[in-house]
Amino acid sequence: MKTRLLIFLLLLLFTGISSSFISTKEASSTPAQADLLKMEEEVWRLVNDYRVSKGLSKLEMNEYMRELCREHSQNMANSTVSFGHGGFDERTDLIWAKIAMGAIAENVAYNSSGAQQALVQWQNSSGHNTNMLGDYTITGIGIASSGGTYYFTQMFLRK
Repeated sequence: MKTRLLIFLLLLLFTGISSSFISTKEASSTPAQADLLKMEEEVWRLVNDYRVSKGLSKLEMNEYMRELCREHSQNMANSTVSFGHGGFDERTDLIWAKIAMGAIAENVAYNSSGAQQALVQWQNSSGHNTNMLGDYTITGIGIASSGGTYYFTQMFLRK
């Protein structure tokens, strides 16, 4: 009887039943990722609108920088790194290796409200506000969440 049960479980593991379970599990995590992507787009729009209101040009999104920002945000959300700019030099070196540039800066924030609150936090911090209004042309934005808190990383770069 135990042998039959073991064979049944092994067959179950290698059939479509187990793969459909995995697909369902993956599908349930997709909306959260889609929501974070929407929020990244919202931050980009809000920062660009803010820049335009100050007579500055919009920032172009760079997908490589975006991935680095997502990774840093996820590391902050997971407490792999402390909240802040830890690893900034390494991110800068990786970007410099791929994109010729003149200057780079980074903003980070966390809150439980979302994109608009991150913009307000950065506007209320002189250093972060200076970065948003700096002479930059390219950006990357990455967001992660943990326990109802969003972690934001935005990098700015001038070619």
